[in-house]
Amino acid sequence: GKNNRDYKSVSDFVVQETAAGVRIVGNLLSNPAQLTQLIDPETPTLVPHVPAILARLDRLEIHVSPILSQVLNNKQHLRTIEPYLGEILERFDDIEPH
Repeated sequence: GKNNRDYKSVSDFVVQETAAGVRIVGNLLSNPAQLTQLIDPETPTLVPHVPAILARLDRLEIHVSPILSQVLNNKQHLRTIEPYLGEILERFDDIEPH
């Protein structure tokens, strides 16, 4: 779509996504309270969404902290959002500019 990012090559894509992933994990490890907000035994697993999440790491990076603190705050909303996460990630290119 019009909001898709253009990469010079597949390796450029892999490098950009990996770098974003490393920064995200580093930030989560430096603030373990945020990491615990992703762990909720009452919530269906996020594993099926991992490929879509990984494919958008560079664009999701700036949203991780606000999502954890304002949306997943204290595990209150993940159960509600998870059933729609596939569609949200699929439409992320349209949603993200807003």
